[in-house]
Amino acid sequence: MAVTLVLTDFNVDVSMQTLGTFETISPAIGDYHVDTVNLPIKITEWASCFKITADSLDVNNVDASDIQYYVYNASNVAGLTSTHYSNASGAGGAQLVDGNPAMRAVVDATGNLADFQQFPIVAGSPTPQLECDFIRHIAKTLFNTANGVDLFNNEVQLRASVEAACGTGAGQLIDQISAKLTASASASPMLSGAASSLNFTYTLLAQLFALAPERFATYDNLSASVPTELKWVAGDVISYVLTLNAADGQEDLVTSEAVAPRKYKINMVLTV
Repeated sequence: MAVTLVLTDFNVDVSMQTLGTFETISPAIGDYHVDTVNLPIKITEWASCFKITADSLDVNNVDASDIQYYVYNASNVAGLTSTHYSNASGAGGAQLVDGNPAMRAVVDATGNLADFQQFPIVAGSPTPQLECDFIRHIAKTLFNTANGVDLFNNEVQLRASVEAACGTGAGQLIDQISAKLTASASASPMLSGAASSLNFTYTLLAQLFALAPERFATYDNLSASVPTELKWVAGDVISYVLTLNAADGQEDLVTSEAVAPRKYKINMVLTV
C-alpha cells in the first residue's frame, strides 16, 4: 500500500520578481482658449456605452484572448443628447441637438428667443453662453470691440447658426461621435491594438488605470461573457476641445482680417 511522507526540510518560500502591470494612457488635450464649459452627463447613460469582458482561461499577453472592448451606440449618444436640446422654431422647425456644448434655446416663429438657457462660460457677463461669447469674438475682430455685436441685425440667427453647427446632421459633432460608436449591442468586440482611434473603451480604461487604479480593487463583477461597465464615479470629467469657426467670408464685412478660430474646452461632468 502506498503511503504519504513529509520532509519539512524541503519547505521553501519563493517570491516573484515581476510585478503585474496594466497599460495606461495620459494624453494631452491640446491648446484651447476657454476652459469653463461644463456639461452634465448622467453617469448611467455614459457608462452603458463603454464595457469590457475578460477571462482567465489563458495567461498570455495576446489581446484577442484577454480583454475585449465593447463600444455601444444609443439613441442619446452616451447621454449627450438626452437632456440638452433646442428647436429652431416654436412652430415645429428643425430640432437642434446640442450635446456639445449643452445649449438650450427655443426660437419662436418670429425669430425671437422664446427660451434660452446654457451653462455659463464668461463669469459676470449678462450673456455668458458659448454662442454669445463666440459672436463677441467675431465682433472684436471686425470692429475692435465686443460691443460691436449690436451692429449685427441678425444676432438671433447667428446664435442659432452656432447651435446648428454643434448639433446633429451629417458631419456635425454629435453625428461624428454617433458614427464612431458601434452600431448595436451585438457588434463584435474590439482589441486594444485594432482601430484604436475608434476604440473609446480602451482609451478610457487605460486612462482610468493611470488616474484611479484603486477603483479596480473591487471588480468582482468582471465577466468573460457579459460585458461589464468601467469604474466610473460621480464627478468624473471627460474633456475634449470644441473649435468654432466663423462663416466663410465673414471678414469681408468690414475688414480683411480673418476671424480666428476660437477653441473651447468642454468638460463632460458625470452626475447621478
